Amino acid sequence: MENEIKALQEQVTELTKTVKDLGSRLEFLETRKKATSVLDTQTEPQPLAKKTINTYKEKRKEIRTKVKRPKANLELRLGQLLNRLGVVALIVGLAIFLKYSFDNQWIGPTGRIILGMLLGVGLWAGGEYTKKKYPRYAQGLLGGGSLAMFFSIYAGYSFYNLYSQVATFIVLVVIMALTVVMAIRYDAMAIGILGIIGGYATPFMVGSNNPNPWILFTYLTILTVGVLGVSSYRKWIVFNYLSFFFNQIIMLFWMIGEFNLKHLTPTLLFLVITFVLYVGITTAYNIRHRKLSTTAETILMGLNAFLLFAWSTAALDGTIIEDYMGFYAIFLACCYVYLGRTVYAVYREDKNQLFVLFGTALVLITIAMPLQLKEQYLAIAWLTEALSVIFISFKLSSKKLRVGGLIILAIALISVWEFVDSWWMTQEMFLLNYRTLIGLYAIVVTGLTAWLYAKNGREDEKSLAYILHGLVLVEFFIFLTMQNSHFFSTKDFEFLLSPEQLSLSGIWMLYAIVLFALGLKKYNRYLRFGGLGLIGIVIIKAFFIDLADLATVYKIILFIILGLCLLGVSFIYQKKKDVIIGQDSGEEM
Repeated sequence: MENEIKALQEQVTELTKTVKDLGSRLEFLETRKKATSVLDTQTEPQPLAKKTINTYKEKRKEIRTKVKRPKANLELRLGQLLNRLGVVALIVGLAIFLKYSFDNQWIGPTGRIILGMLLGVGLWAGGEYTKKKYPRYAQGLLGGGSLAMFFSIYAGYSFYNLYSQVATFIVLVVIMALTVVMAIRYDAMAIGILGIIGGYATPFMVGSNNPNPWILFTYLTILTVGVLGVSSYRKWIVFNYLSFFFNQIIMLFWMIGEFNLKHLTPTLLFLVITFVLYVGITTAYNIRHRKLSTTAETILMGLNAFLLFAWSTAALDGTIIEDYMGFYAIFLACCYVYLGRTVYAVYREDKNQLFVLFGTALVLITIAMPLQLKEQYLAIAWLTEALSVIFISFKLSSKKLRVGGLIILAIALISVWEFVDSWWMTQEMFLLNYRTLIGLYAIVVTGLTAWLYAKNGREDEKSLAYILHGLVLVEFFIFLTMQNSHFFSTKDFEFLLSPEQLSLSGIWMLYAIVLFALGLKKYNRYLRFGGLGLIGIVIIKAFFIDLADLATVYKIILFIILGLCLLGVSFIYQKKKDVIIGQDSGEEM
């Protein structure tokens, strides 16, 4: 009987718990229903075809995003600032006290260093004691303690020679490591930044006249790995930029002051290792965490490649590789192309990262050409690269890539026409020479680029097609002028510049008539205006230059030809007047 009663009591207890659980669940469902109904009344009805928020969690998230966070209290900010200023003032006071005591011989060197270390330990202890109730205040104390210890150890080594270089180096590294550990422990990025500054300042603080590159670069590599590890762990992205900046500053001082060829191996090894580390922390990290690249990260990606190339090029100067730096730039470009293909295959949503990787490769290829090729081949290579990039940009529908191609085209054209214009430096045969072929190739490439824009360009890019077509005409005009100059530079004439100027005026007039005729045939007023403008230039040249320079026979020939051409153009205007008026009014456009 007693057993049955106990069994019934246990069943009653279980039923009571079940009823309580059901009651709590019912209460939660009612609360959820009320919240849902409130949200439904506050939001406007959406069409069924659109995606709507239909879960409680999503609605709650939407409400939270609409609630504005309270602004930080100005007084609290001032209090934090006073905390930092107070710590700095305390350390400055300590420094002044140490100097004053040194001047008056109050305390010996060892005593001064001990006082500084005690102050640092005291600030650390104060930060540890106040970290729970006043975390912001504690951060200032902890950072101040690290600063006091850094200065004290450095003073003991640099001013008083109390301990060896190795001991100083080890102690400073330990202080730096403890500072970073405290930053992670208290989630205080400011303390971590202080530790980074101290870590990268250590080689300067305890440097020697004959630094060992293996020790220096091993230390910097370990420090960089640690900093990037903390950055990845705590997502303190600013650590990436700080470490990159300090590494480049140290490399600058190293290359200017200490580097020589016997240091080549450790220097190149450090450059390659840090290059790989920063590629990993930007490209690989973002791919793994499906994170879109920020503007700062894309800048870091590009600088990482260019500074590696700059420092390694400077280091390899004077070696056998010096004559093959173009191939080295191509190798780096291939690495970035491979990275770009990898990112495109696994995370093509990150457009900024793709643009920077392929853009960096493009710039490196462009830099490689003048390093490796002679002038005539350089012009051809740049023109081919520009046309290829613009063609690929249309295939990939990348406007940014097209901009890069146009920049390369502009550089190539400047290089081409400077090269073509240097006739007097050579005795090349007229027409049958490299300069003639390269000039014609430049005109063809510009024409093909204009055709690509006219055929495939977007609406906002159509104007570029007209500009490029106009550039073709300008280039051809320049080409004819230079050919005329080259022809007369290879001959000796009795009347000095007279035949050259006559020939030039004739070529310009003929070109102007061709432009005018094309404008009539294609109903293009811009071609006609260009032809008329060039005729005006020929007239000005005839009266102000040729009239003074030409011999009498050439003056007669020039002005007869000029008069006939002007009469012919005027007659065509009268004959085609109706067509031209119709075009100008929009009837035949």
